[in-house]
Amino acid sequence: MRPLNRKHFFLQEFESGVKEAGLFIEKNGSTSFFYMAPLKTEKACLPCHEKQGYKEGDIRGGISVTLDFMQSAHFGTLLLAHIGIALVGLLGIFISGLRLDRAYAIIQRQAAIDSLTGIPNRLQFSEHIITEFERSNRDQGPLSVIMCDIDNFKSYNDSYGHGSGDKCLRQVAQEIKKSLTRPGDFCARYGGEEFVVILPDTSHKGALHVAEKIRLNILNLQILHEKSSPLPVVTLSLGVAISTDQPLISHEELLKNADTALYQAKANGRNLVESIISISDTPLR
Repeated sequence: MRPLNRKHFFLQEFESGVKEAGLFIEKNGSTSFFYMAPLKTEKACLPCHEKQGYKEGDIRGGISVTLDFMQSAHFGTLLLAHIGIALVGLLGIFISGLRLDRAYAIIQRQAAIDSLTGIPNRLQFSEHIITEFERSNRDQGPLSVIMCDIDNFKSYNDSYGHGSGDKCLRQVAQEIKKSLTRPGDFCARYGGEEFVVILPDTSHKGALHVAEKIRLNILNLQILHEKSSPLPVVTLSLGVAISTDQPLISHEELLKNADTALYQAKANGRNLVESIISISDTPLR
């Protein structure tokens, strides 16, 4: 199609409502692209062109441009380059996403894990005890809590230094964690040299068994503590609390009972397990 013919053809197309037009032109082995857009009569044009019979919106002509087009080989290279750039961009987005997920997981872990001992911290425990208490109340099953405290820990720090004290805390924490075998069992650092264990759906007898297992495992670590009584090694006192009556007492009262039982174990000579079944019960040996 000759230039004049194609322009005339496109103008006719514009009259019928076509908004723009274009075509590839092959000439002398090269390719070019012809583009044309309509030139409409605007309101501002009327003072000059109204006398010529034009009304607003009429097609007065067209504006065209011709662009040389790359040969197919060059176009293929350009296409591959753009595809490569797109793939690299997608890969970058994917890697960035993985890094963000990893960073978020680290932040979550730091917020939930005690940095010294490597087990959950008190904040995580506070959330967990509420969840387990509500589950226990809903299912009407027993919930046991064990409060643990390292005997004479202040004198251990004074005798061996805070570096050794930190190491002792890590060893005790990890040994408590290893003593729990069920997936639902949970332990956390409660504060200082205190630790707490949650045993869902665990009876009084079962909780006492776990507490005694923890006590013996800490004793078997044989961490030297010459100024401790009753033995010259690091020992643990434990208080067990469980509620089997329905509805259950609050989780705060359950923790208070465990703490009371722990205090009783300390008062009775340390390196002991004491327990309280309900609010009205007295500590049991």
